[in-house]
Amino acid sequence: MFSYSCDFVELSDIFGQTIDRLSGSRSGFTITVRGDRTTSLRIRFTTDFSVTRQGFKAQYSIAFCE
Repeated sequence: MFSYSCDFVELSDIFGQTIDRLSGSRSGFTITVRGDRTTSLRIRFTTDFSVTRQGFKAQYSIAFCE
């Protein structure tokens, strides 16, 4: 089980399996989720309201491969 304080973003697949959990000051990275692993991506933001600073920024793209 993960243990995070403050805020975090969790990515999970259609089966509820966690792909990644992000917290802290990580930036400038890419997470790739392949369509053969899941047809749906769940993004959940969780906060404990204890810290008020700038939040998360996310960008996504969908690529169709043949």
